[in-house]
Amino acid sequence: MIEVTSADKAGLRAEAKTARKRFTRTPDAAREAEALQTVIRERWKDYPTVFLYTSFGSEFPTDGLIREALREGKRVGLPRIGQEGQMRFHRYLPGDSLEAHPYGMKEPLEGSPVLEPDEHTLILVPGLLFDTDGYRLGYGGGYYDRYLAKYPQAHSCGIGYSVQLVPALSCLDTQDIPLKEIWIKEGAKI
Repeated sequence: MIEVTSADKAGLRAEAKTARKRFTRTPDAAREAEALQTVIRERWKDYPTVFLYTSFGSEFPTDGLIREALREGKRVGLPRIGQEGQMRFHRYLPGDSLEAHPYGMKEPLEGSPVLEPDEHTLILVPGLLFDTDGYRLGYGGGYYDRYLAKYPQAHSCGIGYSVQLVPALSCLDTQDIPLKEIWIKEGAKI
């Protein structure tokens, strides 16, 4: 867990990115990722549809989770940010092409089928920081907050490393949506 010193979101984002990047260079990061990926695969058994993200940089790795979900026959959705700034999850199948978004992540092609989540959908959500009340600090676009507000029936879970967990985020806005669970460090449920 890092000690948060900045009071504003921009400062928090910079601190969190630095701390996460530094942590991912340690052996602890690989151990945490392996342990949590095992827990995630165990817990998603009740969900025939899993929405993931394509990790990049020092984000919690999802490539193996995507492959495993496909092998298990789950419907897999990956996010795409549309021209109007709305995020949608598109069906991803083995061999489907992905393209680079200007922010750096890979996303499905524009014409791929859009999936709508329901109560049997697990959405694994990235973040820079998570707190013990289920709130997250993302990159600042508000894409996940707007999406989760539209689909409260889906089961949203933040995933990340132990260094990303803080007691409380004091810079919350009214549009920030708490996640139903936070899975960090060997599957600890918050």
